[in-house]
Amino acid sequence: MRTVVAYDISDDGRRARFAAVLAAMGERIQKSVFTCELDDDQLSFVVGHANELVDLGNDRVHLLTQCPDCAAAIRTVGQATIPRAVEYWIL
Repeated sequence: MRTVVAYDISDDGRRARFAAVLAAMGERIQKSVFTCELDDDQLSFVVGHANELVDLGNDRVHLLTQCPDCAAAIRTVGQATIPRAVEYWIL
């Protein structure tokens, strides 16, 4: 399922670590926004990392899961592109 992850993490190191996790799982569409194709286990993995890295008093992370119809209805303006899911075959 397509999940948009947006975050505001105050500490540079924690923010970089969370961005690295997301970069391995999806595509950066803004400085602090990624779009990822995640199954339930992968979503739990991301939530787990967020829980470890976030300062609950200062930071925030939004995980917005989109249904297939909603993901298909995404529109962009300007230089923005619509990230497409990439299938990988492991041999």
